[in-house]
Amino acid sequence: MTSRNDAQVTAMQAVVPGEQFNDLILRWLQANGAIADSVADAWHEFLDERGMPPGHVNDRLYAWLGDIGYDESDHLTDRLYQWCVDGMIVPGASA
Repeated sequence: MTSRNDAQVTAMQAVVPGEQFNDLILRWLQANGAIADSVADAWHEFLDERGMPPGHVNDRLYAWLGDIGYDESDHLTDRLYQWCVDGMIVPGASA
């Protein structure tokens, strides 16, 4: 079984070049609408763009993943894992 980190890195590298995880996630978030220079702020911007209500990043990401069809688990890690394995597709995004 592929680890979530490996699946996430593979999915991000398909969109943006790089090796370092934090650099990859920041560039991936920026490629999907965020403009912040920090990963934490970029996650909030990414989720703001998708109409998620304010709150903690984990709660917002959990709800957004459920909204896009990753709702078969009550655990964020399970939802993230499947989304990463599926290529971190962002509905309606061009990246």
